[in-house]
Amino acid sequence: GGGEFLLADGAKIVNNMDKDVLKRLYEGKVRISVSNLDLNFLDMLPQDMKSGAMDSLEDLVLKAVAPKFDMDLEMVFGADQTNPYRLQ
Repeated sequence: GGGEFLLADGAKIVNNMDKDVLKRLYEGKVRISVSNLDLNFLDMLPQDMKSGAMDSLEDLVLKAVAPKFDMDLEMVFGADQTNPYRLQ
C-alpha cells in the first residue's frame, strides 16, 4: 500500500487561530522554511566574488522557485545560523 493522506488543513488551522496570535506571528516575522539549499561550494570562491555569486544564486532560485508557491517567498542565506551558505 501507500499513498497520500492529509495531516492537517493549514487554511482551516489559520482561520481558527486567535487573531491576536496571528498578528504577533506576522509582526515577529515568524516564517517557515520550505527549502534548504546548502551551497557550500561558494566558500571556495575568492572573497571578492562571494557576495555577487550569492546574490545571483538567490535571484536565480527566487525566479525558479517562487512561481511554484502561492505565497510570498523570501530566500535568506544563513537564516538558521548553522551554515552561512545555506539558502532558505
